[in-house]
Amino acid sequence: MIIEVAASLVVMIAAMVWMRRAAKELLHGREQLARTMAELTQRNAQTEQVETRYRNLFDSVPVAIIVSHLDGRMIDVNMAAVRLYGYDSRAQFMALNMRDLYVNPAERDRRMAAITQETVPKSAEFQMRRKDGSFFPALTLNHVVRNDSERTGHVEGFVTDISDMKRLEADRQALAYDQRISARLQSVGALAAGIAHEINTPMQFVSDSVYFLKSAVGDLDVLWPELRNLSAAAGNQTELLAVAQRIEGLVAQLDVEQLVADANDSAERALDGIRRVTKIIRAMREFAHPDSGEHSLVDINGAIETTLTVCKNVYKEVADVETDFGDIPQVMCQFGEMNQVFLNIVVNAAHAIEAQNRDGRKGMIRISTREEDGFAVIRIGDDGTGIPESVKARIFDPFFTTKEVGKGTGQGLAIVRSVVVDRHRGRIAVESEVGKGTTFVLSLPLQSQQSVISGVSHEQEA
Repeated sequence: MIIEVAASLVVMIAAMVWMRRAAKELLHGREQLARTMAELTQRNAQTEQVETRYRNLFDSVPVAIIVSHLDGRMIDVNMAAVRLYGYDSRAQFMALNMRDLYVNPAERDRRMAAITQETVPKSAEFQMRRKDGSFFPALTLNHVVRNDSERTGHVEGFVTDISDMKRLEADRQALAYDQRISARLQSVGALAAGIAHEINTPMQFVSDSVYFLKSAVGDLDVLWPELRNLSAAAGNQTELLAVAQRIEGLVAQLDVEQLVADANDSAERALDGIRRVTKIIRAMREFAHPDSGEHSLVDINGAIETTLTVCKNVYKEVADVETDFGDIPQVMCQFGEMNQVFLNIVVNAAHAIEAQNRDGRKGMIRISTREEDGFAVIRIGDDGTGIPESVKARIFDPFFTTKEVGKGTGQGLAIVRSVVVDRHRGRIAVESEVGKGTTFVLSLPLQSQQSVISGVSHEQEA
């Protein structure tokens, strides 16, 4: 009996100890749960704050951001995108497929196929469509966000309306075009006096020759009455003989054979003078005529000859010109702009020769053309003063010049670089030695000529 009571007491004591321990653990668990719940609540609040800040930031970014699946289904967009495309709400925009925003949806498909293979995001230009149906040019930057298994996930895209940029670029190009035309017309103006002299000389030949021909015709006038008398005296041998004797005396007196020979020479000189004037006027018209804005196939050798005709008065007193034209294909370029390039370099060559003291001896300007490795290569060299190494790197800078005040504006070689390198995707090399002269080597591409015309747009899409 005592043993049973003792056993019961032990069980009761053990139970009480367990219950106290369990109660203590339960209380501790409840406190820990409360702390966990409080921590979760705090974290949820922080998460909501972060999400709110993210959403506010997402919507406040002025660049349109569009998150979509590869097939175009929308995942998320910011309010800048909604406004850019002219929609009323995010929900309205989210109901669209990304392909609906492209004027040509196939372009988007091709772009998506390309970006899955790219390691570095690239920008591209597309025509986009607003809700009201209007179009606008957009610059897009898309990249793929991949999941952990490196499989394609979704696409994050950034879209910028570049309408204003396009207008500014068009205005800049128009201004640059006007500047090139102005520079060409200024060149023509500067050469006008010399061109007038070049025209005046052959015109003097024409004037002198025509005056002589008029005089010769006047001298021959005395023969015509006697020649008519021959017909009238055909039946009278005595009268016929008298007329023939008078004609023979006039022919001897006038020295008709020499007169006819001199008349032929005068006529040839007059024609030659007219041909020279015609050549100068044609060259002037070609040189000063505004370009159409389109590239066309140009005979570079002919363009150089045109330029030499126009600026002959600049170099003829200080230098002789030696040309060595190769058999090169026509080049896709702007005829007027290339003429301006050749003019600027030839004028510089003449000035460099003039600046070198030669004791009255003429210098030499050598021009050659060749086809080399897919390029039309034009070399224009002189034996003038040369370019010091210290300024060689700056000669293509706008407004930089080593000429005396009033001799140069510093725009000539800047235009040369702009036309050859920027406008025609060519190359320029300069070989120069002080005291020995300078040679400019211009290389214009012959291959893939269409890329010269559309190169800018290709670069924007790359």
